[in-house]
Amino acid sequence: MFAKILVEVCIDQQFPSMIHFLNEKGTKVDQQVYYDWLPIMCTVCKGMGHDHSKCNKKNSTGGRKVWVKKTVQSNPTTKDTEVVIGQVHPVNTERSGPVARQVDSEGFEQAARFSKSKGQQLKPVVTGNSFMALDCEDEEDGSENGHIADVRHEKQKEVRYMIQSHNIKLFSLLETREKASKMGSIYLNLCPNWCFTTNPSFHNNGRIILAWDPDAFTVNIIHMGSQLIHCMITPRTFGDQFFASFVYGMNTPLEREELWSSLAALTSNTAWIIMGDFNAIMNMEDRVGAAVRTADIMPMRQCMARCKLTEVKTMGRHFTWTNKQEGVDRVFSRIDRVLANEAWGDLFDGAEATFLPEGTFDHCPMILTTFLSQQ
Repeated sequence: MFAKILVEVCIDQQFPSMIHFLNEKGTKVDQQVYYDWLPIMCTVCKGMGHDHSKCNKKNSTGGRKVWVKKTVQSNPTTKDTEVVIGQVHPVNTERSGPVARQVDSEGFEQAARFSKSKGQQLKPVVTGNSFMALDCEDEEDGSENGHIADVRHEKQKEVRYMIQSHNIKLFSLLETREKASKMGSIYLNLCPNWCFTTNPSFHNNGRIILAWDPDAFTVNIIHMGSQLIHCMITPRTFGDQFFASFVYGMNTPLEREELWSSLAALTSNTAWIIMGDFNAIMNMEDRVGAAVRTADIMPMRQCMARCKLTEVKTMGRHFTWTNKQEGVDRVFSRIDRVLANEAWGDLFDGAEATFLPEGTFDHCPMILTTFLSQQ
């Protein structure tokens, strides 16, 4: 592990990028400071969550606009007056000829009057949800929406690049939201000639995918459920075998009770590592942007104590998930973790879990690097 310190500062102050101090030998040391997250401050309104380029008050005149009912004149060519506090603008009420489009400073256009003639059919409004890119059924004719296919292809391409660039021999994908009919495509695109398993029989979308290179590992699946895959992993070229659990917890505390019970039942003195998205936090400082209660952290703490687990040394990003919202609606959480018992820590005492930038995903990808004990 590595040393940590807590420094309380004003949130609206200038955050230093370098600190200077004297070490125990009296030598001046310049230490660069890295931040997992910094608040976004607006220099115009002094508010948080946006910068000056997106500030609504940047072009404001300072007055509050109030719409006043206009007096309709009998003469169609006369001009009324639209009254706005702080401003007076002439408004043309002439009805003959085309009406000029009126767009305010915020880009909103006042809608013209609309009347539906007899027998006229209104066209339906077609809407789309870009967040369902990995969670939609195929069309009846077997074709797939082009945008959805492009998103799926890009994400699979990013995963394949990560596997190749880091020489990964075993990986797990969580929250894929892929139907069973798409698993063959994922297998061919990501890991052809590897071994591959998932849990679609326990959940509609098969929430966990596990794949490994058979030349590097032998994997024996022991238990499978909707929230975890538990297996025995035997490296072919080094080390001893160990248990591994790949977790994707449900969204609600009530649903996660099954996960805590399953982990407690799988507790073993044999080397055991657990990793994944628990959808739960363990410390009060594991969430920024939303309230944290003691009840939110107790279930995972109690499970760790019961299973005799500790956190594997972690590098990289502290917060592993974000809701991708803007401004005050942005939430950061640390819900992805790598845990192990004492026997696994003794076997791989130099192991490090590195959380990379999230990129196009809402979770930070994690890479676990293991080093055998020198003993």
